Amino acid sequence: MFSHIKPMKLHHVLILTLLAGTGAMQISHSADRNDLRRLLQTGKCERCNLVGADLRNANLRNANLKHANLKNANLTGANLQDANFHGANLRYSSLKNAVIQDTDFSEANLQGATLNYRELDRGDAKVCNAIMPNGVKKETNFDGFFGFGGCRH
Repeated sequence: MFSHIKPMKLHHVLILTLLAGTGAMQISHSADRNDLRRLLQTGKCERCNLVGADLRNANLRNANLKHANLKNANLTGANLQDANFHGANLRYSSLKNAVIQDTDFSEANLQGATLNYRELDRGDAKVCNAIMPNGVKKETNFDGFFGFGGCRH
């Protein structure tokens, strides 16, 4: 098949072929445009593919993103108040300066995500059974009231 190509050129052809394949993999692991459009138009996108989506400063208040894949998404400055990310994949996403008041991150994966920890510590967001940015699973949403821990629903 490549008998007419000199050995050095064959090496270059193989490298280019591998690089082209890697690029195709990147494309297949990016946000689905239809899912992104649906989210921005309706605020509802359960189980959507939003990998790497640029949602900076987006108004996602009351959005339903249950079990959505938002790995590496940029949610910097987004309004996520009352949004539902239950069971969502938010690994390595940026939530810097995002409004997370009353946001439901229960059972979500936030490993490696960047966000305002003070808001989480104050209980502004629900994080019951979520995997936190440090990789530790949060078994309760708060330290407990009168010595009883547990998740609030």
